[in-house]
Formats: sequence, structure tokens, C-alpha cells
Amino acid sequence: MEPLGKREYTNHDKYASSWEWTKERSKYHFDYTRKDQPGEYYFPLGRFEGNWAEDLAQTSITETASITWATRAHGMYYDKVTGDTVNSPMIPQEEYDLVNAGYRPDLKLTDVIERIKIGPTLLKMYKHFALEDPWVRLHIQKPGQMFNLHIDKLYDRTNDPELVIRIVVFLADWEPGQFYQYGTYNLSHWKSGDIHTFNWRDVPHATANASRSSRPTLIMTGMKTDRTRELLANSNSSTIHKLE
Repeated sequence: MEPLGKREYTNHDKYASSWEWTKERSKYHFDYTRKDQPGEYYFPLGRFEGNWAEDLAQTSITETASITWATRAHGMYYDKVTGDTVNSPMIPQEEYDLVNAGYRPDLKLTDVIERIKIGPTLLKMYKHFALEDPWVRLHIQKPGQMFNLHIDKLYDRTNDPELVIRIVVFLADWEPGQFYQYGTYNLSHWKSGDIHTFNWRDVPHATANASRSSRPTLIMTGMKTDRTRELLANSNSSTIHKLE
């Protein structure tokens, strides 16, 4: 079974490297002497007002599961007719990049909790953005875990990648040793509730946790609806989003 959006993976089997395949399709400048700025590839959307401490407290860390590149996509690639899930078609290329850079192929990226196990306040966050066909996960990136530098491949939902968006919500304040990087822009000092999105097709990005605390983040991926577009058009770094 092939994932939806198969045509967007044109000639992927002719590449040894996922990085090279995605880089060829990216419009990023790849000039590492240039300092990227918010609004170029990373876009602040304001912040949620509310209290999700109880949701996080009730989410048992024992329910999380560490993911690797080979296991991260369970539930992400699927057949809409049968409902079956399939694996990413480029796991060999992704693991090639890890080994070539000196990582172990079973590098622990983060721990995850699926949507069905997260609390009602957090569920309101993804409902607020009214994504169609949403794929929602709580990432609990523990100290020592990291997502190495990569470019996303979110082509499974539709054959029009411009419809697909990924929205990130920080659920705790930033601590020293916690890293989010988009291109050459280092994101830090975020506050709990801060929301952003990014140009997933183009910008290389990475996250890591070298702090003393786990870092909870809600990751929402789906297709834009008219409501989503309205919110995006009217959101900036100072926008307050109410959780109804």
C-alpha cells in the first residue's frame, strides 16, 4: 500500500538521502551566513490563554512512547478508503542521513502521546484552528532527546501540499538548554501557550533538549479550512487566542 500524495514522492527511491531529496524541493537559501528572521520561514501566531496544567498533570509520563525516525510516522500515512496506516516511504533514506552524520539509526527524537489520550483543554487548541483531517500529538521531549536537522515531508493528506499546515504550541515556559531552530533562526524564551507555524516544505529545522526538564509541545498537522485561513490572516505575535 502506498501513502496518499504518492506523486509528491517522485523519484524518492533514486536517492540515498532524504536530506538531499527534500533539499532539492526546498526554496530555502541554504546560506548559513545569513540570519533568518521571524516572518520569513517561522511565523508567530500569538498565544493561547487558559490553564492546561491539569491536562498535563493527568497525562501519565508512563503513557508516552519514544519514537525514532522509523517509528515516528505511525498513524500519519494512511489510506482514506481502508483506514489502514502505512509507514513513511523514505525510512531507509532517513536512516542513511542519521548514520552518515554520525547518529545511531535508533536516535530517540521525543516521546509522544496520541490525541486520544490528551486532555480536554488541549483538544480545544486543535479544534480552535479547525483543521481538516487533523493529526495531533503531544510531544514530551525529554532531556537528551533531539530531532536532528531535517526538512518535513507532509505529503500524505492531499496532492496539494499548499493546503497542509503544521502548528506548534508550547505548553511550558522555555528553559535554558531547550532548542528550537528554523533555518538560521534560534527560537528561545517562549512562554507557555505561545503558538507558531513554519514553512514546512522549505525550512530546515531541528529541536533538542539539553535542559533539566521535559519539554511539552502540542503538534497539530492538517489541512487548512476557511476558518484556519481566517485565523492565520488575523494572527500575529501579540494575538490572544481564547479557548472556548
